[in-house]
Amino acid sequence: MKLFRLRFILLGLLLCLCHVWCLNCQKEFVDPASSAFFADVVLIVKLSQKLPPLDLRYNATVIIENKRSILKGVHFLRPLLSRRGSSLVTVGEFGLEDPKNCVANLEKGSDYMIFLKRTNENDFFRTSAMPVSSRDRKEFKRAKRDVKKILCKKEPCCMYSVSIFTACTFL
Repeated sequence: MKLFRLRFILLGLLLCLCHVWCLNCQKEFVDPASSAFFADVVLIVKLSQKLPPLDLRYNATVIIENKRSILKGVHFLRPLLSRRGSSLVTVGEFGLEDPKNCVANLEKGSDYMIFLKRTNENDFFRTSAMPVSSRDRKEFKRAKRDVKKILCKKEPCCMYSVSIFTACTFL
């Protein structure tokens, strides 16, 4: 009987350690689909410029090339979007890669899928999950497909995602 109890205690400790050390951005779900579901805005962008750093962290101005690059949150970006051409949005914080605090390093020349949450300012957003880089094309395409599936506009999955979100917010 003691061995049986000891097994459960060890299993509980292992699960606790895995839960504590496997968190990314202080969240349990780190896949792109879950990150997109919980984010206010999801964009596919290119880096325009890095703003001057403060304590090894910097904000970045990113380019939204067209409206198809906005996967979620068009209504939050409407004041910033230009009628034609690309638009600029300021996003923070970036720097040396630190997944626990949602800090990634952006480089010019790559596309990124970024997951953002709103702030009090209309033209500034904060990252809510680690961005997905287009360096690994296969992973980027898979992430894009998964995000589009979870954010579909059709009736069955739209109703389902709303009910999950409401259930999560009231718990």
